[in-house]
Amino acid sequence: MKKSLLFLLVLSPLFSASAEPMPRCFDERSELQVSNESVIQYKSTMPNLKKIQVFVKAKFVREMQPTMNQFGQHQHFIVNLREDISDKAGLIEIAHSMNGYTFPEASDLKAGPIYICAEYSTTDKNGYPKITKFTPSETGAMLHWTHQASKSNIDMKAGGHPNGWIYANGKVFGRYNNGKFVQ
Repeated sequence: MKKSLLFLLVLSPLFSASAEPMPRCFDERSELQVSNESVIQYKSTMPNLKKIQVFVKAKFVREMQPTMNQFGQHQHFIVNLREDISDKAGLIEIAHSMNGYTFPEASDLKAGPIYICAEYSTTDKNGYPKITKFTPSETGAMLHWTHQASKSNIDMKAGGHPNGWIYANGKVFGRYNNGKFVQ
């Protein structure tokens, strides 16, 4: 029995070593905690295009068509911030830049919970001004800036903007240079 337990203790790090550690999520002042219900409330209480850094835990709902405009190519998908993915109040669109950043495949997103550190914006079609690169979201809100703002460590905040990222299937997406940090 002792040999079996010792064997498991020695080998268990080898089985979990394939998953990357999840980075920490920061706003301008401090480390953030998962705040799904607050983000859902923002959809009905925040002014259109008001931006705030958030950290959420989500479930994949579906992919959308990528977009290409003067700001580059973005991958889009819908997630739900509530356990019941049919709960429409918890739906939110993700716009993830594909311009030099790592991005998740659908298989990564479907594998389990998705953690997202990003900038939240209400994108309500009723108040949509024509001065932004984002079109109104069918969900009424969007998470974007799901990538590094700084070419240093992804779990740190950058000088001008907090870093963002997506953590799914034991991998961190939104890094520069195909997953390697550029110093």
